[in-house]
Amino acid sequence: MSDNDELPSFDGARDTLDLISTLYTRRPRDRTELPMLCLVRPEEHEDLLQAISHRLDEGRPHRIPHALVELSGPIRLPRDAGPERLAEPTHADVKQVRDLLVNIAHELAQARNSRTGRLRFPRLSLANWLMDQDVRLGGENTPKVLRRQLRERGIDQRVSGALDSLEQHGQNLPPWLRWAPVLIGTLPPVWFRIKSSGRIPLLSAEFRWFLRQPYLAAENPGTFVGFAERLTAPGWHRESPDQLLKFLTNAFLEDLRQAYAGSARHTTNAVVLLDHITLFNGGYRLLDLINDVRNDTGRADPLLLITGSRYVPPYRTAPDSRNARPKAYPPAEAGNGYREWRDALDLARKQRREVAWYLPIRIPVSGEQGDLPLYTFVVRRPPWWSRRLTSVGAVVALVAALATGYATWSHRHCEAWPGLSPSLTLIGDECIGVSDGSHPLPQPADHHIDPHIDAVRAQILDNNRRAEALHRESPKRPFVTLAYVGALTSSSGDAGGLVAKREELAGVAVAQRDALERDGTPLVRVLLANAGRDMLHGPEIARRLGELADRDPTLVGVIGLDRSSTPTDETIRMLTRAGLPMVAAPLTADKTSAEFPMYYQVAPQNQRQSRVAAELVSYLQGHDVLGMGAFDRSVRVYYSEDPADVYSTNLRQDIENAMHDKGFSVESRAFGADDAWTAGQSACGFRGLVYYAGRGVPEFDLFLGGVGNGCRSDPPLILGGHDTSRYVADQRMRERNRKIPLLYQTAAIGPSGDDPLTEDRLTEAEQVFYDKLFRLFPFERTAEGRSLDGHAALAHDAVLSMVSAVQHLHGDGIPVSPAAVWRELNDIHEGGSGTVEGATGVLDFGGTLGRNVPEDKPVAILRVDADGAVDPNVVWYCAQRSRPVAPVVTLACPATG
Repeated sequence: MSDNDELPSFDGARDTLDLISTLYTRRPRDRTELPMLCLVRPEEHEDLLQAISHRLDEGRPHRIPHALVELSGPIRLPRDAGPERLAEPTHADVKQVRDLLVNIAHELAQARNSRTGRLRFPRLSLANWLMDQDVRLGGENTPKVLRRQLRERGIDQRVSGALDSLEQHGQNLPPWLRWAPVLIGTLPPVWFRIKSSGRIPLLSAEFRWFLRQPYLAAENPGTFVGFAERLTAPGWHRESPDQLLKFLTNAFLEDLRQAYAGSARHTTNAVVLLDHITLFNGGYRLLDLINDVRNDTGRADPLLLITGSRYVPPYRTAPDSRNARPKAYPPAEAGNGYREWRDALDLARKQRREVAWYLPIRIPVSGEQGDLPLYTFVVRRPPWWSRRLTSVGAVVALVAALATGYATWSHRHCEAWPGLSPSLTLIGDECIGVSDGSHPLPQPADHHIDPHIDAVRAQILDNNRRAEALHRESPKRPFVTLAYVGALTSSSGDAGGLVAKREELAGVAVAQRDALERDGTPLVRVLLANAGRDMLHGPEIARRLGELADRDPTLVGVIGLDRSSTPTDETIRMLTRAGLPMVAAPLTADKTSAEFPMYYQVAPQNQRQSRVAAELVSYLQGHDVLGMGAFDRSVRVYYSEDPADVYSTNLRQDIENAMHDKGFSVESRAFGADDAWTAGQSACGFRGLVYYAGRGVPEFDLFLGGVGNGCRSDPPLILGGHDTSRYVADQRMRERNRKIPLLYQTAAIGPSGDDPLTEDRLTEAEQVFYDKLFRLFPFERTAEGRSLDGHAALAHDAVLSMVSAVQHLHGDGIPVSPAAVWRELNDIHEGGSGTVEGATGVLDFGGTLGRNVPEDKPVAILRVDADGAVDPNVVWYCAQRSRPVAPVVTLACPATG
């Protein structure tokens, strides 16, 4: 053994070697993140990496595959010899790192490392070959020349040679076969075109990767040959050096990922010992690139890079410096250092730190307390089932696994067919994702298919298919896609918790059907997106819709939304970042356009509803026109203690302010979702007004249950906020709480009978909308099926706003896009493209970018009587336009805008 092969003795040497052994060991499906292990050693241990390489050569039971690459260049640098960190890369750096990567790949691909299969680097090899090609003399035929050279480079050249031989002996073939060489001769170019298209995952894996990797804007010009031409000499000299370097590094790492993917025969990671790295010989540069590419792609790779240097990369700091970054650990703490690095990696990657993947170990000089240098590396044998003799059995097992895998995949994706895009995912008992209506997304937790809900879903699916068919017949007619986003998982666990959602979707279907039946109006396709119970998965849905919008230019906006809450606000922010305008249907929490610039809503905000409520309560306190009895000039507000419930917290603040302004004394009580019953009991005996600012389903049902349990014979006067209309929508819930009359606020008024056209109490817009709703969904005519929450009308108006914006753009000859629709929504006002008279009143967004809610949107207050029925007589209707039949109370509306 030569001196260079001797392992040096220093304190913690065994700990360092133990860490290397831990890191190179690989198990099946291992996705452990590997650091770049930087051994910073003094001059006396200059040959440390050579000694480690020798020990790896003598591993048991066989050599541990690895590559030792020693860099050249000055090693002993004074502190003032150069910069403390890397300079901006140049094309000279590209050549230096390219040569280094090729050298490393060459060493790893050697036969001595092929015990578990020889490593190949097709992506790096192809990129390196392209950068050596000079096709400048091709002129306008350059793509053809390059395509021929690429074809000749691959296996197709051998096929072409066989075909040439066949053609030369064609006269010896039977007459009926002499045409075969000509026909078969077309196969190599056709075969290459198919492979280089990048459209067939397995056949064109390398070409597909070139077009999909994140660097050098591979989508320009959109074909592999076009992109390859940019990489040829001297084309690559016109590209960004930084992007070229990351592209080459990523190609190297991707080749390693693919070589190790799914292979149980590889029981060790790809170990590379890179010695004598400095700022100037490409070593520091390569570490910096691997760090950036791992941060950018977020993908694990099997590269264990161990470096040797005098200073701590990447800033060339002295190993004993207290300000060294990253921290250099002593060898005895190597294991602890690795664990600290692993625990901090997730945050470091998210923050894309320049030192996220570095793990420096500070090797000390030899001392009397140093560890004994005797050490043997051990390699784990591959499992028996990965051996070649079991290949046939593996194929048989694969067939069985495919059948089982499909069943598992189908279950996890809500019994959807493979290839469905966007995908559906089963999370717990909820089916989260996006569908065109072909999957029954809006279902209760017990998965019992409610016939009314399913009828609405089926109608939207039918509308979508009709829209697509009409678009094929009339391609010049505008065709857009709107995504309805909502909490389509029942909040109460049964179909009753989805009545409001069913009504919203029914309103969407009416607006969609109305647009289909009018020649010249936009054709609308509607996607249904379930954001999960309480909108908890809304941000994930927003991400998926953003990705879909990148692929589908017809997706121009989002409608619906649900629950003013923290997850909903985050969903709105993510949709804004995706560039998708929104028109919310039921949301009422106060939202400013400064915080949510692409967000609009058709329902009046909490501030307006609170002032309307305060105006009426102040009047009723002195005028018992409803026969509900006298009450004190005091208000008790019940609201959710959940800080994420933005609606309840915001409404509580608004109602407190509005009631204070009217001279009421106000107290507020928070309650949890599990304490709604107790909160209702605590309302008994209160002689003022009880204002309920919590959620309608299921909490308000439980709240009233508590009231009934404590004081059904003498309940307090109750006024519910807008969300209690969800409770009112469910007849069964109302009937559970008989003898507890209440008032509730809503943004829409529905019919009381089965023929809206004959109800004089409705406006003409309301009559027309509900007549269409009843004809499209006959169950709405029945007392059991009819909803009184106004959600159908709100959702209809949300779609109507979007359709009106698209219609105006098309009429003005402006291309329809999400940004154009967003701007046009703001123009829906008296002085712009005109107001829109919807089923819930006139929509007028004021014409200023600072406004995202309609001006003076109507607010209605209705009454549920002691029998649990909704009184058809409107208590008060606050709007600029009067109703056909005067409400019970006639007051001047407060000025809220």
